This record gives sequence, structure tokens and C-alpha cells, in this order.
Amino acid sequence: NGQGSLYLLHPGDRSLFCCLWKSEPPQGLRDSGPAPCWKSLLTRALIPLLSFCLLLAGPLLDQSPVIIQDNRTWFEALSACHARGQILAGRVVLQPGLKAWLGLHRHGLWGYWVWANGSAVEEPQSWREGEPSDPLWGNCGAGTGTEEGVLWEDECCEQELYYVCE
Repeated sequence: NGQGSLYLLHPGDRSLFCCLWKSEPPQGLRDSGPAPCWKSLLTRALIPLLSFCLLLAGPLLDQSPVIIQDNRTWFEALSACHARGQILAGRVVLQPGLKAWLGLHRHGLWGYWVWANGSAVEEPQSWREGEPSDPLWGNCGAGTGTEEGVLWEDECCEQELYYVCE
């Protein structure tokens, strides 16, 4: 029918992730265990609540970080990394002054920060002083390279930035 279906992935002890697919997820990303992890749900009521499309593929993904010098929104960057067989990167090294999307985002339902691979953002955290600062619109995380390392900032997901895939 041309509309996507929402498939939920709950791999054991990890958090719940969602991804909108036009058809079933690729075979390699489905649970091969005794209980299938993909469940089709009605999307119209859930998509506004879940708000993020996350992909967890673990060892299926190439883990080498690549800075993509193409301005995209956070969601476009997430999709572009997925098309490369990667995800938006976690902790990376950026040259001073370079700002790029990371896999950091605020969970759509619970409001805490997680990585695109679904793992919790644990200590040490690298927030720029005063960040995160915008609980209403700043739901996606970018990193800016400094002499001291990469500092995180919350940004509106619709801002267009370079991005880092891994």
C-alpha cells in the first residue's frame, strides 16, 4: 500500500528501538533466536510519540567513523548513515571548529539522552557548559571539535550539519 509499517526491535537486555520501513526489515537485522523480535504495529498513533527512527545492527555495521561533509538534518543524516550500512557515530574526534551531527538524541518518550545504537549516554559526558539547554526543540545532539576534545550541544533536529557515520 506504499505506507510504512513500524517494526520494533527489542534485543534482550537492551532498550526498545523503532524503525520505519516500507517493508519488512532486512533479513540480517531480524532476530534469529526462538522468539522473533520484529513486530508490526499500527503507525499512525505511535510515530508521533516515538519520534525517532533507530537502527541497531551491532556487528553487522562497519565501525570506522567517517565524517560526511554534506549538510543534512539529523534524521536525513541517520538515514544516510543507514544507507551506508552504518549508524550516526557516538564518541568521535573532530578537528577544532568542525561541528557535526552525532548519534546523540533525546529519547522521544522518556526525555533522557541515548546514542543511535540504543545505548545509554553514560559518564563521562561531554556537554558544552550550559548544555543541554533546549528541552523543547533541542532533541538531537551535535559535537563541535575544540582543542580539549569534542563538546556536545543539543540542537533542533531540522538544522543542517555535517555528520559522522560509523
